[in-house]
Amino acid sequence: MRILHTILTKGMAGTERYVADLCNQQVKQHDVAILVRCDHQLENGLSFLSWLDSRIRVFKVPRSYPQPWMLWSVYRYAPDIIHSHHKRDAKYIARLFPRIPKVGTLHMEYQTEFSAFDGLVCIAQWQQSALAKYSGKVRVINNWVPALRADSVLGSDALRAKHDISNDAFIIGAVGRFAHEKGLDLLLQAFVKAQLPNTYLVMVGDGPLRAEIKKQSTFTTVLPGVVENIAPYYDLFDIFVLPSLSEPFGLVILEAMSCGLPVIMTRSQGPLEISAKTGLCKLVDVGNVNQLSMALVAAYDEYHDKKQRLDYNLEDFDLVTQTGKIEAFYRDLIHAA
Repeated sequence: MRILHTILTKGMAGTERYVADLCNQQVKQHDVAILVRCDHQLENGLSFLSWLDSRIRVFKVPRSYPQPWMLWSVYRYAPDIIHSHHKRDAKYIARLFPRIPKVGTLHMEYQTEFSAFDGLVCIAQWQQSALAKYSGKVRVINNWVPALRADSVLGSDALRAKHDISNDAFIIGAVGRFAHEKGLDLLLQAFVKAQLPNTYLVMVGDGPLRAEIKKQSTFTTVLPGVVENIAPYYDLFDIFVLPSLSEPFGLVILEAMSCGLPVIMTRSQGPLEISAKTGLCKLVDVGNVNQLSMALVAAYDEYHDKKQRLDYNLEDFDLVTQTGKIEAFYRDLIHAA
């Protein structure tokens, strides 16, 4: 198959990780290309394209008025199917290429820009409730454990030294976009309220709330920003926390679980489904700082004197199995076209 992925976003978040992993798996057996914005890089120059296999062809289009470039790219590549991952690309793809089979992955709630698509991939069961008026085919195909890179020169000891964290300190970790819905400001409040001795809060990521959170931070709060390789930080953490107010799925949860970290997360959409399949998680109510603070205290009491790694059941989130389901869905849509 000739598969074209489209993602007209800017950043290096969960959606971009999903697309990179999917492309890298598919290019082992298929011809794969990706269409991105020219200005997709972060301000520090980091790009999710660095995660891609070199065999994947990359087409770049301008942010403003991208349609002519999209037309040129698609007709030059001649894909058998187009897979879109954001409502902006879906809007253009639906208008420009009505005869090419199209599938979209819902990385959030359903958006009407996908209404003309032949098929939709739901990453979680809860998304199906909004699809009553959608006339195309639907498959629920879970996300997978993201592929973590092992090429970093920094180990956990080096990261402790870099961030001036003592070797015996207990480290609470979080990874995500610094935006209201991710609840990182609430995690900081819970951390301050818990008053844990010799404990650091390390929150990796960037976003519109980062400056405000930095103002509220204590000397035991570390904000590394966006990092190209997250793997060493999971090795650094003693526990992982996802404090989201709204979380469609939560790839970072699977990353943390694959590293065996004890996990605290809120009872939001995706985390509830992940918890039901994996177990061993501590759940707290969405937006409840007191519950989150008490969960941090309980985790500290249980784990501060011994670095513990847990064995989660992640068989429902296997990369090969889940991407294989997507490829089978492609074939159904191409056959029906």
